[in-house]
Amino acid sequence: MGNLAPGTQKTLSVHAFAIADTVALKKFESTLSECGGPVLTGKTHLISTLADDQFVVVHDFGAIVFFGVPDARRKEIVATLIGVVGAQPRPPLEETFNVVIDPGVEAESGFDRVVVPMVSEKWIE
Repeated sequence: MGNLAPGTQKTLSVHAFAIADTVALKKFESTLSECGGPVLTGKTHLISTLADDQFVVVHDFGAIVFFGVPDARRKEIVATLIGVVGAQPRPPLEETFNVVIDPGVEAESGFDRVVVPMVSEKWIE
C-alpha cells in the first residue's frame, strides 16, 4: 500500500453496488481472483487487491465495493461478477463516496467521506 508523507493527502473514489440480495462467496472467489489480484477470504466478505491503493470487496449481502478502481476496470469487473450471480429483478444500485488518506489524522467518518491515516486491508474491511 502506498504510504504518504506527513502533511499530504490522497483521495480514493469509492463506488458501491448492490447486485443481489445475497451472494455465495465461494462462487465469487475464483472469478474475483481472475479479475486481477490475490483474494483474502473472510467469513462474510472477499477482498482483492488489484494494484497499489485499488481494492474490490464482495460482501455476502450482495454488495460489491470498489476503492480507487478506474471506471473502465470497475465496469468490467461489475459485469463479470453480475454474470456469476445471473439475472436479477432490478438493475444494480450504486452509491459513491470518498476515502481521504491523511497520515496525520485519526480515522473519522462523515456523510460523504471517510478519513483514514493509511490504506490497508484492515481499513478496507
